[in-house]
Amino acid sequence: MITVTLIVLVVTLSVLWWKYRLKSFLHPATLFHIIWILSVLSHVIRSYVIVDQQYLNYIDTIYFNELMTYVIFTSLCVLFTVLFIGKGIKNKFTLWSPKIVVNDTIILLILTVFAISLYRLFTSGGLDVAAMRHNVLETSTQLRTGVTQLGPLAFVFNLIVFFNNPLLLYTGFLVSSTTFTSVRKKTRIIVYIPLLSGVINAFITGGRAAFIYVFVTFFIGYCLGFFRHNKVLNYEKTFKIVSRLLVFFIIFSSYSTFVMEQRKLYSSSGYQNEYSNFVFLKPFSGIIKYLSAHYPGYSLDRKFVVSKVPEPGKITLQGLTYFKVPFVSQILGEFSIRSLLDIPVTLLPYRPDNLYGGWSGTTSTVFINIYDDYGYTWSFFIILLFVLASQFFFIRMFRIPSKRIMFLFPHIVIYYLWYNSIFSHHLYGNWLTNWFLSYLFFDFMLNAKKRINYAKAVKSFDPNQIIRL
Repeated sequence: MITVTLIVLVVTLSVLWWKYRLKSFLHPATLFHIIWILSVLSHVIRSYVIVDQQYLNYIDTIYFNELMTYVIFTSLCVLFTVLFIGKGIKNKFTLWSPKIVVNDTIILLILTVFAISLYRLFTSGGLDVAAMRHNVLETSTQLRTGVTQLGPLAFVFNLIVFFNNPLLLYTGFLVSSTTFTSVRKKTRIIVYIPLLSGVINAFITGGRAAFIYVFVTFFIGYCLGFFRHNKVLNYEKTFKIVSRLLVFFIIFSSYSTFVMEQRKLYSSSGYQNEYSNFVFLKPFSGIIKYLSAHYPGYSLDRKFVVSKVPEPGKITLQGLTYFKVPFVSQILGEFSIRSLLDIPVTLLPYRPDNLYGGWSGTTSTVFINIYDDYGYTWSFFIILLFVLASQFFFIRMFRIPSKRIMFLFPHIVIYYLWYNSIFSHHLYGNWLTNWFLSYLFFDFMLNAKKRINYAKAVKSFDPNQIIRL
């Protein structure tokens, strides 16, 4: 099953490259295939090179093959949609062309997000990644269950920091635009600050997926800007971009190992990976564990966690049910679609260190959520729909012109879901609300026909004027 999975993944990834060349990085399925190829190889290393018996003891062969079936089916769906839907993309320009503006309002927003990010870093645990991760998980669980609510200041800070999401996309576009070199040097430096803010906030979460998200979002913006004026890349520029991606992989691998070593301090299971006899693998021990931890998790969740009767949308649509109006919940208490419809909270199935023989992993892939919601047979239909939607939003960037940043919001959300497919916890919580609001407000700021005088607006509020803006 491992060999078949690798062959299908490699073939589909090769077809993506053949059809789109470097534009394939704008397709969300590309990163899915890269991650799963590395994931399967990591499993092979732990199973047949290191022979990590503790790791293997948690993996049920039946459930492992079931997971590989999901991955193979997803890859085959991508293969057929790429081959038969959306021809000629390789020779087209991207048609997303936002207004290129770096005015005082944009600069103020960038610097405000950066300042708040620094403040959060020094008030949430400093450089102790494990401690920050522990605090983030505990706080998010309390917020999701309604045990606590964010205070007004923390809520505002949290909302402002989410503006870094559209800022990463927009500044990535600016960096690759043809007019960027004519911008004064001071402004060019400021444009890179969202990248730094993103790294700081990823560090605060103590996770690694957030670290990937920062660079992926910036890179998507960069590609959108570059292919706005270039249909193809020459070999020299392709080599530069690919070499930078390899450098990022090495940096991320080192960061993963660092995070793994930090988290050992908070683990009571005594479970350790043995790499002392494999010196050449030791620098990559963190990413090998990171990319293979979901295999035992999938087996354990299939045995002990998933519902006996499928409940459609319970987990996969949870982000929508948490949608709420800003500040209302701070005044009137919990006020969301979930609370209005009296939908019960679905908790993240966290496995303590002393459960299931000591496995402390907390993830089991997105496929466990799809299975939990829709059952085995209907899961394949849901996957097919998601692949078709992904292809639609990818093609749309090359066929429908737009200047609005909200135009890309569905694509960014789908991209996020694709590259997080090795996780099961990213569908929980109200992140979608914060993302939507940050993109919506930033879109308004960027496309206002005239610069807004905020002091004057407070004194004389005219709804018709706001509509015209």
